[in-house]
Amino acid sequence: MASRPDAAWYADPQHPGQLRWWNGNRWSEHTAPGTPPPGYARDSEEVGNGFSVGAIACGAIAFVFFPIILGPIGIVLGAIAKSKDEPRANWGIGVAIAGTVGGMVLAFIVLSNTTT
Repeated sequence: MASRPDAAWYADPQHPGQLRWWNGNRWSEHTAPGTPPPGYARDSEEVGNGFSVGAIACGAIAFVFFPIILGPIGIVLGAIAKSKDEPRANWGIGVAIAGTVGGMVLAFIVLSNTTT
């Protein structure tokens, strides 16, 4: 059985700009104006992963192609994702850093073995 969110004020799924109380089992009739502060009881469906996905893609590609360019782009995208509280932001930053370092090491190995 899937766990349910804790009782708290959440963004009202049917009325943007309004809060609704979730009692732990269902939505109540209690509402309040406003939106929750960043990082507070936000529904995961409200927050996308666009920048995180971009960071992961750049990091993965940087491992093989252009690590000096794509790696830093991925790291910047990961940082933007982190600032927007995207759920996969840490993955994005990690993959971007690993792709940058791994790509540079791989390039060094390949270049050092091709020169005589």
